[in-house]
Amino acid sequence: MQITFLVGNGFDISCGIDTSYRGFYNWYLKQDPPSDVINKFKDDIKHDIFGKGERWADFEAGLGNYSKNFTKDTAKDFIEIYEDAHDSIISYIDQERKKFDVSVSTAEIQDSLKKGVLNFDQELTPDEQDVIAQLRTNDQANDTVIKFISFNYTDVLDVCVKELAKSPLATWQFSGARKSTVSPSVLHIHGTIDHYPILGVGEEYQFTNKELLSCPGVAEIMLKSKSVSVMGEHWYKDAEKQINRSQIICIWGMSLGATDSVWWEKINEWLRGNVSRQLIIFWHTKTPPNGKSIYLFYREKNKVIEKMMEYSAFTREQIDQISRQIHVVYNTKKVLRVSFKKKEVINV
Repeated sequence: MQITFLVGNGFDISCGIDTSYRGFYNWYLKQDPPSDVINKFKDDIKHDIFGKGERWADFEAGLGNYSKNFTKDTAKDFIEIYEDAHDSIISYIDQERKKFDVSVSTAEIQDSLKKGVLNFDQELTPDEQDVIAQLRTNDQANDTVIKFISFNYTDVLDVCVKELAKSPLATWQFSGARKSTVSPSVLHIHGTIDHYPILGVGEEYQFTNKELLSCPGVAEIMLKSKSVSVMGEHWYKDAEKQINRSQIICIWGMSLGATDSVWWEKINEWLRGNVSRQLIIFWHTKTPPNGKSIYLFYREKNKVIEKMMEYSAFTREQIDQISRQIHVVYNTKKVLRVSFKKKEVINV
């Protein structure tokens, strides 16, 4: 059995590292613009986010929409903006990451990671836990392999996963299954801080200006799949293979945003391919079910499932079936819960 975790920016944030777009904007808008083109770009962002706008809630989607302000003749200005924003985001994330002592050497953190990964289903309902238990029972002949795909640029998840992989995993026992192992390498499908980090949209329809998209270099920087192809990397191919080989997929710290729609489409098709496949979405919300309101429980779960189904062309009957294969955990307190301390600043 293979279990695959898809991990997004919410993981770094939950660890205490502010890699949010809001944090980036607060930093980026204070930096001196190197040109009039960048200055206007920053002013446009500032007027939107401080005016309670939504255009820049997701920076990648915002950039795709902002392209409508350019023509073929001003493509170089758009590329200048992209390069400045791209380099600035990476610089910001890198400096935020370096503020923390990212270490999982303490026994407490190691224990928390182990229990969280091995018992990823403990916060599901009893009926849902029975479904996972039956999967394990049906696959007793095989070991369980746990793999990770990261949508982040930092190495925070890598440090945790490498620590897990070094643990005496042969003793990790699932109920009704053989031994479990964690693959030590994390697949970064959007690159890393030090290796061609990708910033852009997932599909062409998310880039407003089709004329601009035909200009040399624009599609190559703004369409994620083209960026991967230009670099000759196998990130997307490898991720698709991992998804297709999985019996269980867990999505952690992701908003199911449109700029990663290609992956939600693939996962929907993966679910449709076999009714035994199960998807667990670890969802962060300000209004989690409170254990009292049945309607709130129904509403919040249905909201997440409908969000996922936006990336499908399924019939109502297919959606009803696939919905039974999707499970939602709100504001998990157990799975991948790690916090790191800030490094002490020594004033000389």
